[in-house]
Amino acid sequence: MSLPDPDEGKRVNDWKKSWRTACIVAKVDDALFHDLRRTVVTNMIEAGFSEKEAMEISGHKTRAVFDRYHIVSQRRLKQLGERTEAHIRSKEAALMVPVSGANGKTNVH
Repeated sequence: MSLPDPDEGKRVNDWKKSWRTACIVAKVDDALFHDLRRTVVTNMIEAGFSEKEAMEISGHKTRAVFDRYHIVSQRRLKQLGERTEAHIRSKEAALMVPVSGANGKTNVH
């Protein structure tokens, strides 16, 4: 695989060397180039892409392989729980409609 070098416009023929250099410059130890695939899947899902859309873009052909890359963090689970609670509260609030009773008093149902 040959990638263009953005600084000189030349082709990068050894992407592994370029990856190691990028990790050194970023002060990141033990990063795998393949980790980017997991990161992009997570970012797409958190940005609101459907899982089907993320699978199409990332090139995952099977659900089983996609599930290995789509790691749900504890932070994400907490956010989803909070969104679910807010949704339920809004539904409950919508159901709390004032209704006039036969005695002329307002009741909430």
